[in-house]
Amino acid sequence: MKNYVWLLSIAIVLAVGCDKKSVYIDDKGNQVNVAADGKSVDVKTADGDAKMKFDESGNFEIQGPDGKVAAGGVGMVSEAQLGVPFYPDSKELAGSMSMQTDEGENVVSVRETSDSPDKVKAFYESKLGKPTGTVVSGDSFFGNWDSGGRVTTVMVTKAEKSTTITITNLRKKK
Repeated sequence: MKNYVWLLSIAIVLAVGCDKKSVYIDDKGNQVNVAADGKSVDVKTADGDAKMKFDESGNFEIQGPDGKVAAGGVGMVSEAQLGVPFYPDSKELAGSMSMQTDEGENVVSVRETSDSPDKVKAFYESKLGKPTGTVVSGDSFFGNWDSGGRVTTVMVTKAEKSTTITITNLRKKK
């Protein structure tokens, strides 16, 4: 996994604006292949292989020996994946992601609304019940719900003209 971090970072930089297939090999034999259209990158290392795919929306997916990660722009996460409803009339922001490993799945949705943090907090408490744990600080709320193999967190923060909602759902494999 050590080789993946820097190789995948390089791969992302190389894929941006690429207009021809390129192959990069370091002195240890690690290899990065960038497709001519810049929409996919293959990484080969002694630790294993990984593949990255990009789409027009700025989303990307990485599939490697340890699992799969998808992240990027908008449209990355559905309510079904998240396991809880989106806040009504909220808008998705960049930063949502889904990660699947041998241990389980972690899904994150970042959203924005013009409603108050208190109203958002009340909505999620009505859907999920009383939180297992909470932290409240000024206009910010952090709630944690732990229910048999699934941990859901909702973080609500007040910005200047909106409220940001970050929902995380971790499901462990049984």
